Parts: sequence; structure tokens; C-alpha cells
Amino acid sequence: MRKVIYTKYSNQRKKEYKISTSIISDDGLRSVIKQAIYDEGRGHVLKMAKTGEYLAELYAESGFHVAKCIEMTDKAIEMEFVEGETLEKIFNDYISNAEFDKLFEFIKNFSDKLYSNSKLKNFNNNPLFQNIFGNVGLSDTLKAFDISNLDMIFSNFICNNSGMYVIDYEWVFDFQIPIEFIMFRSLFHNAFFQGLDNEIKDKIYGLLNITKSDRPFFEQMEYAFQEYVKGENNDFAEIYERIGQNVELFDSKGGSKAYNYSMYLGKEKIISKKTIQSEIKIDINCDKSNDDFKLYLNDKNGIYKLSYAIGSINGVKEQLKIIDSNCSLDIIDDYYFTDNNPFMVFGNKGYDAIYIGYSILESDNRLMRNLVDALIREHNQAVELSFYNKIGANNLYKIGEKIKGVSKK
Repeated sequence: MRKVIYTKYSNQRKKEYKISTSIISDDGLRSVIKQAIYDEGRGHVLKMAKTGEYLAELYAESGFHVAKCIEMTDKAIEMEFVEGETLEKIFNDYISNAEFDKLFEFIKNFSDKLYSNSKLKNFNNNPLFQNIFGNVGLSDTLKAFDISNLDMIFSNFICNNSGMYVIDYEWVFDFQIPIEFIMFRSLFHNAFFQGLDNEIKDKIYGLLNITKSDRPFFEQMEYAFQEYVKGENNDFAEIYERIGQNVELFDSKGGSKAYNYSMYLGKEKIISKKTIQSEIKIDINCDKSNDDFKLYLNDKNGIYKLSYAIGSINGVKEQLKIIDSNCSLDIIDDYYFTDNNPFMVFGNKGYDAIYIGYSILESDNRLMRNLVDALIREHNQAVELSFYNKIGANNLYKIGEKIKGVSKK
């Protein structure tokens, strides 16, 4: 019997790009299902079936395999599940263990395979490219394939005994986009890389042919791409549209525009700041101690997305562990707080530096309890998407263990 063992929802997008990605187990055999949440997204998902064939031919010369599409319905595709280790994990492990010679060798081997592909051409700054990314002042040494896969990043490569597999190709465009920008995306969103010294960063940039002059433009391009994907959408309205509940909607433009966050090491306050930025990064050096870190993400209720939480001891980095929190519900890496002064407590192993990044998706809203209750009702009533009904799945959200106690509050 088929069952869903994991589901991730990509909700922070325009309606036509909102999808779910699920890992399915059928008598021990796993596969991946990508499904459009709304009818408007059918074309976006279904094109992947043909795209995979094009990319397999394109990447063959570099020795990269592509995860195959094995079935398609009117709203979803099913892909093979590839076992192995992501290149991102290998990359991060080298950094965590301060094995920089191995890291450089790893990057060089990957880069050689990528850039030796004879199908790479000199990048042509074309109108289709400019419609999404703008007319940025890029250098004239960049390379590109005629078909561009923005998902060709380290986290979407799986390495096993059969070689390297590209496991995702949702964001593919039939025009040239610099391959150096796609490699830049692998680094730009990686917290381990961002915590490195500039000298090591520059070495890695160089191995991937990413010049210092192009980096600011690549950053602009990434922001432009995120705007293209997300647009201006009211995610709360669409959550309720799917749930079908008659409840008052959030005013996404309301609430406090200033955010107050603070952090304690034991009883000592080591950070206290006020900001109007909804994306917050905390990078601090601290005296080695066994006292836990307590982070107050804001002084208001809301939804907070934890991007990363890393501790470092003598340059060796590892994920921080959340040992306590007053959140009412967590879905993947989104944390829902119905009470003010939302906090997380991170265990301390004597770290000399910590790096935490999170986004404030919603703050200071009197209807936070309504949203949490609606999500719990949706889960408890097993409201399923049409494709999951077909395969007999019974999980809509991956909801944290705390959901069991929320209804009692």
C-alpha cells in the first residue's frame, strides 16, 4: 500500500507556482511526487516530464544523470527517488570538519565536469532573460546552456555509486542564463559557506568561475528571480481557500512594522535590537559556556521561518538543536506562535560563535489562533489533495509533535 512519508509545500509563491513535493513509499519502494496545488499550476508541473528528457541529453557529456519521470496525471508527476548523499551535505561536511583541501578538490572536480561540456556557449544577454532578471551589467566571459536549469544547485545533486544525479528541475527556462549564476545560487543560500573567511570564499568562487565583478549583479538577479516566483500574494487567504473554513482572514498589511528581538546566554542578555527588516541574521562571537541560548524572535505572535541555526567550535560548524520553544505548531521550518514573545532555546556545547537566520512571515495578528486551529482541523479531518486521494495517502502536512497538545490549550 502506498503512503506518504514526507510532504513539503512551496506556498510562498504566486498561485500558478504553488506545488507540493511528497516522498511516497509503496511496499518499501520510494518515489517522489510533485503536484500543482491549484489548477493554474498544472502546466508548470507537467512540463517537467519533457524537461527531464532534454536535460538528460544536455548533461550526459558532463557525466550527470537526471532523475526520471515515471508517471504523470493531469496535475502531477511521479519521479524516481534517488538514494545517496547530496553534494550540499558533502560540501557542508568538509567545511564543518575544516577539511579545506578536500573541499577545494571536491569543488574543482565538480567544476571541471560542468565547464568541460561542449554544449556550453558564450552567454547571450537576451530579451527573455531581461524580462525576469533585468538588464544587469554582466561580464562578457560568462557561459550558458541554451536550456537553463536554475535548480542545478548542490542541494539538488545526489551522489551515489552510479554517479551524480540531478533530482530537481522545476525551474527550467528555454533561454540562456549564465551557469556561473546558477553556481552562485548554491553558495548564496548556504549558511556554511556564508560563515567562511573571505579568503576561502574567494577561492571557492574562483573554482566555480564566479568573478568578483559579477557577484553583485548575481545577487540582484537572485532577488529578481524570487520576485518573479513569489510576486505579491496573500498566502493566508489561499490557505483558507483550500481549507474551506468560514473564518475572518488576516490583514496581511496590518500588524506591527517594527520587530524587537533579543538573545540571552543563560541569564545574560547578549543581544537586544529593533529593526524594520523581516529577514534577520544573527552572527555573534561568544565566550565558551554551557549555558543555553534563548532567542526571542520578536515581541509579538506570528509565523517565523527558521532558515538556519549553526554553532561553531574552533571553526567546526554544526546545526544547533532546539531544546525548548513556546510555538503552538511547526510545519517543516515554519513556526506558528499564538502567544506574544515567541522564543526558541538552543542547546550549547561550548560554542564560540553562532549563526542564526530567520524570516518573519506574519507578526502581531489577533487571528493567529484561528489560523492554527484551522490547520489542525485540516490535518485531523484528513483533507487530501486529489492526487493523494488516488494513491491512498493520509498526510497533508508534516506537522511537528506539538500539534498533539495544541487543541488542549
